[in-house]
Amino acid sequence: MEPSTDPISREREPCSHCVLMVLKEGSTRGSGSATLSEKEKRSVFSKILDPRNTSCRVDLLLTSSSINYCLTTYQNTMMASTTANNNPLDYPLRLCESVAFILHGILGLCEPFTGCLRSTFQDNGAMPTWFWPLAGSVLICVAIINFRGNDVVILMNQAYIAAFHMGGVLYHNSLGHHPASGVGPGMFVFLAFAVACMRAPIWMAFGGLMVCYVFAVGLAKVLVKPKAASDAGRSDESARLLRVD
Repeated sequence: MEPSTDPISREREPCSHCVLMVLKEGSTRGSGSATLSEKEKRSVFSKILDPRNTSCRVDLLLTSSSINYCLTTYQNTMMASTTANNNPLDYPLRLCESVAFILHGILGLCEPFTGCLRSTFQDNGAMPTWFWPLAGSVLICVAIINFRGNDVVILMNQAYIAAFHMGGVLYHNSLGHHPASGVGPGMFVFLAFAVACMRAPIWMAFGGLMVCYVFAVGLAKVLVKPKAASDAGRSDESARLLRVD
């Protein structure tokens, strides 16, 4: 008695091209491959297979279970290739970023009214007042977008995070703060780089980091204008005199 010629019984790999054709054929009928009858499925397979390709030859012994096996395997493969990164650290790192950005964003939005950040950093008017609420609103948007599953969107998000916080390091350096003050924003640069490495080759992530650094240096030179404390005091005194007049 000759062994079974059923391809599935020989544990061959399913032909993804064949399964795709079955999926397309079924989708034209309204609800996917489940609308195809057994005869129609065998017909679709037979029409698209090369008889010389014995590794994926399909004959009349194909059953419903074997076709469903092919469909399930193909769909799982496609899902794995199109979903977000499955690294267990990916989501926790982005969650840490987003929680911090929401808090920092609220501080930035309130800064024109409270002045807490400028007084804490001893800014003395080095940054324009409009920068703080603008940066705060953008950070809140970044925190929300950071939960999107699209790799391109997340990588663009990480690029902004890296550039913004590199700018924060340069801001503290321009104001003459202790070098340790750059550890806070620098930590988020590291987190952004780590998330990018989980979704792109490390050379690409490093190259993007260098581009972000150049961008941050340019913005820091334009926006950060350090002032001496005496100059800031005179400006405040002039503002008070104008209000009195």
